[in-house]
Amino acid sequence: LFITFDAAGTQANGFIGEFCAHPKFGVCQTEQFLTNTTVHFDNHFCGLFYEQNSFCEWRFAPSTGESVEYLMITFPLVDFLNEDDSNPTDFMTILDGPSNGPFNPLSVVAQSKDIAGDPPTFITTKEALQVRFQSDAVGSAQGFNATACTSTPNSSCNGVSNLEAQEGTFNNYFCGSIHPANAMCSWQVKAKTETIESVTIILHNLQFADEPWNGNSWADNVILNVNDEPVRIFNRGGSHDGKTPQQSQIQGESIQNPEIYSFPSENVRVTFTSNDVGFTEGFEAFYCAFGASDSRLCSGTTNFLSLTGNLNNHACEKFYQANADCRYDIKPNVQPNTRDIVLYILSADFPNENSTPTD
Repeated sequence: LFITFDAAGTQANGFIGEFCAHPKFGVCQTEQFLTNTTVHFDNHFCGLFYEQNSFCEWRFAPSTGESVEYLMITFPLVDFLNEDDSNPTDFMTILDGPSNGPFNPLSVVAQSKDIAGDPPTFITTKEALQVRFQSDAVGSAQGFNATACTSTPNSSCNGVSNLEAQEGTFNNYFCGSIHPANAMCSWQVKAKTETIESVTIILHNLQFADEPWNGNSWADNVILNVNDEPVRIFNRGGSHDGKTPQQSQIQGESIQNPEIYSFPSENVRVTFTSNDVGFTEGFEAFYCAFGASDSRLCSGTTNFLSLTGNLNNHACEKFYQANADCRYDIKPNVQPNTRDIVLYILSADFPNENSTPTD
């Protein structure tokens, strides 16, 4: 292979490339055995592109002393080059079965829409999962990235986790950023500080799999509980008042990103439930537990006496508190002949619904 480059009197950015020597018998000469409880793998050969004329196999059969509830495999990237997707020549096959085989096919995948979920996800209660990939001699694409995970009684989202810091984060991730199946877990705010007077919960990326209404309720839910009572429920139908009967939750308000709630209580809990049908990325959450004289809450006047400094009105993560009434006085301790004070507003975000602002 030869590449020639000639240039005249002009200049430009030129080119960047990669080259790869193709082994005589291909890069996938033997099946790869993956035995860790969580693994990441792909079919990239040259840079991010897969090999032409290849046949590769990966067997995910985790070795663990615990009982295995199910195996999950998720594909954040699926990209194959086929002239006709109805008759693909570059594709992968997902199979399951005993750790030593034989394996039964679950699905043939030529494009991401061939797998349910966002990103595409499979689960099985069998001992092992196998991925087979094959390609033709015409062209190449980025192939796939995969994460495979093992659910055991101690690895999934079960029971109650106590949140003991004044503020922090939590999420319902299981396999990469995908939420677990058949989950029932909670996060209880129990900050080891002075008496808690209020708690703020900020929920990012609340989304739910495209699963059908079962005639009574949605299976995947995120629930905000205050004093052991549900006050807000999020699911495939949207955002609902916690006192609304489940039967009427088929359609609610639109879910915002983020969802922010503050409660004048020390007993606040977030609960997540799911089934084993349909998967999507989980949520991330930030919480703050506030005491009566908490320095994160603004009140009255705050004086700034230095020559330079910065200020903000953030109380929890990057968000300000509700029902605030604060003043910031900039009074540098300098000689009276100071020329002026310069204030730069780097960002401002206030969610006012009409022309008469309340924030």
